[in-house]
Amino acid sequence: ESPLNEFLIEPLFARELRTLTIHLLFNHRVPERDMITFLSRFVDVQGEGKKDLDVLKVWTGKRWYTVRLRPKPSECEGVVHPPAYFSIGPNRGYLFYPGQPVTCKKCFQRGHVATNCPGGVCRKCKATIHDTKIKTHRNEEPLRNFYIEPLFARELRPLTVHRFNPYTVEEDILSFLRRFLDVQDEVVKLLDKRKYWTGKRRYRARFRFSAQAADGLLHPPPSFTIGSNKGYLFYLTCRRCGQEGHMALNCVVQICKRCDGIGHIMSACKEVIKCNLCENQGHVYKDCPKRAGSYSMAISKPQRVEEAAPADLVEL
Repeated sequence: ESPLNEFLIEPLFARELRTLTIHLLFNHRVPERDMITFLSRFVDVQGEGKKDLDVLKVWTGKRWYTVRLRPKPSECEGVVHPPAYFSIGPNRGYLFYPGQPVTCKKCFQRGHVATNCPGGVCRKCKATIHDTKIKTHRNEEPLRNFYIEPLFARELRPLTVHRFNPYTVEEDILSFLRRFLDVQDEVVKLLDKRKYWTGKRRYRARFRFSAQAADGLLHPPPSFTIGSNKGYLFYLTCRRCGQEGHMALNCVVQICKRCDGIGHIMSACKEVIKCNLCENQGHVYKDCPKRAGSYSMAISKPQRVEEAAPADLVEL
């Protein structure tokens, strides 16, 4: 209404100076001039960028700028927000700043995250109203005779395992991981800057096919138990229930500690007991035939004493 329709109304402090951090993932040698040119399309950059250093004064690869958001009534909060994920030539990167709207990494739309994304994005034109031709016609001849997966879906990936008991036998960890993926090479123990072992192990693994999974791959659980020893993997899922979309801090799902099932607790469990090393039923970890042997197992195992055969009776 008049006279307010003659003015631009924006929230208080919407256009105050903000610190914007930008990180180019694979190429840290992108010229400073190119990044300022890109940012100037959306915000007013104040001065030059500064390199972000860690506690050892080593550059982290990130740069931060002082910027002021531009007004635009049709945008969220009445200001222009730069894209959270971007490309400068072939170089991909991301940025973040205080008050940044939630943005999906898959379709680049605001208001949701990638785990809750309702649609796909075209790899050719980046549009969200259609998908690639292969994915559209995957159920037609001759594509339905093939298994179609995303590019690099089964490439080797580093997988970090942390056990709370550092004396767990290495063969037990490998037996557990091989239920879900193909472990390549040997294990590498992670050391800190003082060359002390952190208790973590790193493996290189290749994920297996799974038609039931959303991305077509079989993923190991982010949290697990081998015998009485608990541990976790580095995965962007809930470490408590293994589901996506939330963290363990906000998890309200009931987890059974007996069968690892969801929806009931241990006192109400009716499932058959199952080994958490080999996943077979009828025995637990301490009786598992695939469990790696140790010296303590050998000396604690009761030895079999053979009874002496009765002497032959001699007839008088």
